[in-house]
Amino acid sequence: MNLQKLGINKQKAYEWGNSRKRYCRIAHSPILCRALNNEYFGSEYYPLTAEGRGLAFLVALFGYAVFGYVTATLATFFIGRDAEEKDAPLAGAKNVAELKSEIAILTKAINDMKNKLGNSI
Repeated sequence: MNLQKLGINKQKAYEWGNSRKRYCRIAHSPILCRALNNEYFGSEYYPLTAEGRGLAFLVALFGYAVFGYVTATLATFFIGRDAEEKDAPLAGAKNVAELKSEIAILTKAINDMKNKLGNSI
């Protein structure tokens, strides 16, 4: 890129173009801050009017919604697969029903033990 086309005078363009600094050192220097200011980068890449900004907001919101929907669909697919497996770490409907029946049996056994202990004391 020609520094003179960006408004830098010929002498400074020569000095800055032939600098001994590496590119990474020039990246945050006053050279680029003066040559490539916000007017150079900003005006073409974001909307300037309120209508344009509103439309950009709606497009971004739509993009987030679509991404969220796809992510939720994938998560539901994988969770559903895990819930159907018997050895899965997630508790599916079958496992919950089995746990409820075991809890009922254990509760009855505990109540029977309480009654036996209460009668013998």
